[in-house]
Amino acid sequence: MKRFVSTILFIFISISSVLFANPSSGSPDVTKYAWPPVYNTDTYGKPLLGYAFTLVDDFTQANTGESFSFIRTTSSQRWCENFSDSRCLNEIQAGASFWTNQVLPPCANASELINCIEAVNLMRSDGTVEKLVMEKLIAGNTWPETTNPKVEAGSSSSRWISPSEKNMEKGFKVTVSGGLGLTMSSRTQVTGARLSSFQASVEPYEKISGSFQPYRIYDSPGGFRSYGGTTPNHCIWVDENECGVQSEFAEGSKIEIILHLSSEISGWLLGRLNQPAFSSTYIGNSRVTGAPLNRVSISGYPVNVPLFSTKVDMANGTPELLQNFQENSFCKNNPNQCGGYFGGNRASSYFDYTYKEFQLFEKYFEETANKVFPRWSLRSLSAINNEYSRCRNQASGTIDGIVTTNSSIYQGTPPKFEDDAFVYKVAGLHYLPNKQVFQGSYDLALKSEFARCLYNFTNSPIRASVEVSNSNGTNSVVTNTFTEKNGWVYLSINGFTFSQPTVKVKLTQEAQVTTTPSPSPSPSPSLTPSISNLKKTTITCVKGKITKKVTGFSPKCTAGYKKK
Repeated sequence: MKRFVSTILFIFISISSVLFANPSSGSPDVTKYAWPPVYNTDTYGKPLLGYAFTLVDDFTQANTGESFSFIRTTSSQRWCENFSDSRCLNEIQAGASFWTNQVLPPCANASELINCIEAVNLMRSDGTVEKLVMEKLIAGNTWPETTNPKVEAGSSSSRWISPSEKNMEKGFKVTVSGGLGLTMSSRTQVTGARLSSFQASVEPYEKISGSFQPYRIYDSPGGFRSYGGTTPNHCIWVDENECGVQSEFAEGSKIEIILHLSSEISGWLLGRLNQPAFSSTYIGNSRVTGAPLNRVSISGYPVNVPLFSTKVDMANGTPELLQNFQENSFCKNNPNQCGGYFGGNRASSYFDYTYKEFQLFEKYFEETANKVFPRWSLRSLSAINNEYSRCRNQASGTIDGIVTTNSSIYQGTPPKFEDDAFVYKVAGLHYLPNKQVFQGSYDLALKSEFARCLYNFTNSPIRASVEVSNSNGTNSVVTNTFTEKNGWVYLSINGFTFSQPTVKVKLTQEAQVTTTPSPSPSPSPSLTPSISNLKKTTITCVKGKITKKVTGFSPKCTAGYKKK
């Protein structure tokens, strides 16, 4: 029986401490990180050959997606020149909505009051810190800052270089972007836009020359605007006659980015880092939108993330796979638009539907990932569940938790809180390309007050218990560390494999016992019960639809709850 990762994790968690070797000298290997695979060439209108699944990680693939700024509509996905574009407004009037992505520009200086990138620092293994230098913006769609409506400039990704690097072809692609929350005075009139989410990525590259053309917006037949260029799958960015080939981070290095970032973002972060650290300080309001801004520092080590892909001929597809695509996609009603190998190609690593598609294709992966990619990325989450909403800190710019992982597929929404534990899902394949067993790794940084609210804890010290078992019930060998310091709880779990383990992490705490001085002896004998004779009791506390049980020697409901 083949072994695959299909894991339920109890609690948030994260990352791998695997670091990366320096790339070899000479020209870069353009096949090493070429991704995603190309299964189709000019298949429009041709017969359907089968279905494909390709996993891509987050938003970091190629010079597309969230690597450039765009304003689009949700109907035909037309590219808009601005929020007053007449062709886009006609679609908005007909019922469409704006769809936006704003890439942050480098800051002009450390005190600039807009959303921007102040600094990117390389923290080397010997303890030295080197400030990278912004070389240039990568070609891509942008828009200017406007005062009517109040919208900050939309930039493109940027290239940063190390002053001490001898190979001038090496550098880092840096992308920080997010969606905009729009203020509208009517169905079609946008008066302002504020950054409402963010994602950040740092990718090492080596530059090569060739016949490359950057992506540009152009008018296509029929009055539509298209966006296109030439981006081979071995390039993570493309400019005029040159592109950046993915390379490795220096061994033992850590990356830090410093951002001027809207404080109106989610309090939950997740991504691809090891030993993540986060700090935030209010610096003022945006000079364009008036939104409050924080200076945010994010640092951590990069991780290795396995990715995989496969294609399945129609004749070899399982009934479940064939039925899924024939019944739940446009293939059934539009066969001429569903040719070649169609399916879950470019399935993002953190989307819920990726789990379903992974299960449909898992028997075809042969347990082994195609490639392993160095990653450094982080993003905020806007989706929340009831437990998270109840306990999150409502103050602007406050982060309640950071969770990161090296798992191929991971849950992109905040974990559920069930039976006094967090439930978190990951998935992947058992082996790396070199046939070594993949080692799962997770890190969690959780605000202490947030954990105490979720668990209904007192201020006494918190402890963590970790239990890992395989599908056959045997225990896996793992290492874990747990600390609480400076108002944060830190948890790291490493070393378990993906032969369908269940990882259960539960926080515990001794109940507080309050003792009072013994009274002065009285003539009459009295019996004073000892602590050993006291028994813990459990009460039920309710707040709306939320029910909590509190156990202790003299349990009481916390503020906002009533005893049932």
